[in-house]
Amino acid sequence: MITEICALEIYYSGRTGGQYLKTALILCDDYTELTSKLFLLTDNPGWSDEKSQHKFKNYHDIQGDVQAVFKTKRAGELAQAERLHGAMKARRERRNQFFHSTHLLDLTVNRRECVEGFCDLMESGRLLFGADWDSEVS
Repeated sequence: MITEICALEIYYSGRTGGQYLKTALILCDDYTELTSKLFLLTDNPGWSDEKSQHKFKNYHDIQGDVQAVFKTKRAGELAQAERLHGAMKARRERRNQFFHSTHLLDLTVNRRECVEGFCDLMESGRLLFGADWDSEVS
């Protein structure tokens, strides 16, 4: 997954016209969720992304599961996790409004937002996986 995540930079640094900024922001958001799922499976191989009646957990359910791990096993890092999740949740809500509502059809994404999303994704991975994450990134 690290190889795919690190390739995201092409979307916002490889083009000068900003054609792929929305794509980059959406991919960062998607990889944030996938990274969280991988963390939860690593922490507990029995974890599942399904709720009752074979419905999938949504983004907020998954982040809640991550928060629960931090509350019980890594309380000293809980504040950092909550800060990151707050920023990532705000991006997710904006992204969902873009896809599911007509009032954001003219959404403009700037480079700063993409860089912040990418940096939060990388910081979240480091928080979740520690030295293993840094080793894979390098």
